[in-house]
Amino acid sequence: MVSATDILSGISGISWIITYASIIYRGVKDQSYGMPLGALLFNLCWELTNAFIFRPSAIDAQIIYILWFLMDCGILFTFLKFGYKYWSPYGISIFEFYSFALVGFTLSMLANIEGMLFFSQFDGFFDTSKDEASGFLAFLDNAIMSILFVAMFYTRGNTDGQTIYVAIAKFIGTSLSVGVSYIFLEHPGNWEFISILVATCFLFDAYYIVILYQKLVKEEKNVWTRF
Repeated sequence: MVSATDILSGISGISWIITYASIIYRGVKDQSYGMPLGALLFNLCWELTNAFIFRPSAIDAQIIYILWFLMDCGILFTFLKFGYKYWSPYGISIFEFYSFALVGFTLSMLANIEGMLFFSQFDGFFDTSKDEASGFLAFLDNAIMSILFVAMFYTRGNTDGQTIYVAIAKFIGTSLSVGVSYIFLEHPGNWEFISILVATCFLFDAYYIVILYQKLVKEEKNVWTRF
């Protein structure tokens, strides 16, 4: 029997597929990139870690993680291909640009692997489970990502690489699906800390939808036909 947790996890998985696909499409279309570097690298390394190193027991989770990882590689391509023009005004050389990406990837990979090993050793909150540790790192990643999307919006000053469908799908993919599941269904007696991360995602994602919508209207771009 399909549980409410399974349904919400499925909604999250589909929402993030839509998010990634839209970021790739819009990035290529605008010759830009639509995910901030810090969020992209930590996200990519989380998926790489969970898809190939500490694989979950559920086959469907393994499949979705591999798919997410491959799509994040597509987003990474748009960053490496089109991203330098946003960094060069700050006096950053092309060598430094690629070096930042490489160092960021290395640190993100280490943080995910060591984070999984570190947090999974604790009983109580994480139940000595790598799946529980992975969930914590995922919520932490998403909270940081939600903040960085807003920062990217203001730093860039335009809607290059961004679309309302990314903003909405990302909103649904965390706080309105797995966030609800974690707090109310999976950990009803031990939800306080994660709820702070979920609330961060909710507030910043909702805010991002509003400011992106307003900016698209101001730029006289059709909000709903811009995929």
